[in-house]
Amino acid sequence: MMHVFLWRGDPVRFGPGDTVATALWRQGVAAFGASPRAGSHAVFCGIGQCQACLVMDDDGAVFEACLHRPLPGARLAGVMDGPSGDGCGAAPLSSPDACCEAPGQPLGEDG
Repeated sequence: MMHVFLWRGDPVRFGPGDTVATALWRQGVAAFGASPRAGSHAVFCGIGQCQACLVMDDDGAVFEACLHRPLPGARLAGVMDGPSGDGCGAAPLSSPDACCEAPGQPLGEDG
């Protein structure tokens, strides 16, 4: 049985066992949004370690597309799109450095 979630307002079909990433790939979506550094967010490692596939739900929650199964009717967008998918960003993710590590400095380290 197939279900549907919305990706930037467009319907994406998914079935049992699909992750957000596999459903998007099947739909032909390889890039999940702009990266604040350069290029695009997309699946890289496929196990959630790299966090290159971060996406955002309607409530502003950010998660790895490769690890999470979509819910029917969910409204998802890229992290730089903002929860509405309109490209406006979202607090606290409106700052490009808020959703990824600064060059040469891993997240969680002060120095």
